[in-house]
Amino acid sequence: MTSVNKDLGPVVFLFPSLTHMCLMKVATALHSAYGLRKLKNVFSEMESPNSPESGMSIPLNDAALNKRIKEYLLIIPTSIRNGILETVKGIERQIKVWRDCHEEGGRYSYYPRCAFFWRPEGTIDRTKTAEEIVRNETIDIRARFEMACLYSLSESVQTLWQTLISNNENLDADVFLPEDILNSVSNFWIPWLLQGARCHWTEAAAGHHKYRGNKLDRFFLYYLQGKYGGFFKPKYNILFRELMPAERRKCFQSLYFTDSDDLRLCLYVVTKEEREEILKLYAEEVLLAYLEWPLIDIFLDQADKTWEFLSVFSFFQVLNRLFELQSGADVDHKNLAEKFWERSPDRFKENAEPKFIYGKRLNEFIEKINNKNVE
Repeated sequence: MTSVNKDLGPVVFLFPSLTHMCLMKVATALHSAYGLRKLKNVFSEMESPNSPESGMSIPLNDAALNKRIKEYLLIIPTSIRNGILETVKGIERQIKVWRDCHEEGGRYSYYPRCAFFWRPEGTIDRTKTAEEIVRNETIDIRARFEMACLYSLSESVQTLWQTLISNNENLDADVFLPEDILNSVSNFWIPWLLQGARCHWTEAAAGHHKYRGNKLDRFFLYYLQGKYGGFFKPKYNILFRELMPAERRKCFQSLYFTDSDDLRLCLYVVTKEEREEILKLYAEEVLLAYLEWPLIDIFLDQADKTWEFLSVFSFFQVLNRLFELQSGADVDHKNLAEKFWERSPDRFKENAEPKFIYGKRLNEFIEKINNKNVE
């Protein structure tokens, strides 16, 4: 993985190497065809062909399939093959996060009927995936309509709306996730459609979102999270592509409500000056976004760009998260946490003391550091 920063201000962009892009292409195809569980079994057999597990009775069809997968894997260059399984695990995590964001609560189910589209670095291209879902007529039209609204697919929103009218559907805004005050369907698109779409959708969207971010809204956000678990969060990067900087700035407080994928994409589409403004508001959230695969490869690079925007409280929140994450074959989070600490400015280290809000691992780390300083 390669990161390059060409005077992009406080944000490090992920530029995948050719090898990584090839790895992603192979891994996504294998995951789609066989799934993680089957691939783990095949790799286990390849690594330990004489183990007791490999000698266990395997159904004839499974054995034949395993053999075909092995033959395919063996023609792949070793430099790529060695990273396939960990990449497939990363793909599986990406899909889980996507499903948590879009299917939580069991209102609609898209997977496995939907095809995922992938960006070269290894994250799901959520907009292209949404476009595919919206075109899939085997999926409930209300689900497709809500997906179109969520991702600001304005033409599809209007087309599906007309279809809903033709089908004599109940089009009351309360029918669409009434409990979700932040849902872009019930709070922006339906009122816009009911008023005859008299202005451009971006004008209506900017007018709606620029008032978000106050303390009352945040109180309701915490309330909804506790009561309903998860809900669709607005996607601002699509709106930001359509707005001028002055209009975008009115929506920066609203980014409090978005998810890590959308926050990162917003940083990519705004100017360098706007990135600095966003970092002043959300330095902690940006660093937490870089803890996700595959961005974790450039986490420390991003941290070096973020120190000046990071508060002491937020620094320890990020450090605590690092210690909470379970290390795997691909990432040693404990080692990453220690490097994050070592590279941090003294103003953070001077405020290190155990607290009940921290996890056990971070408190033990702080106590160990403090004991060393006393000695």
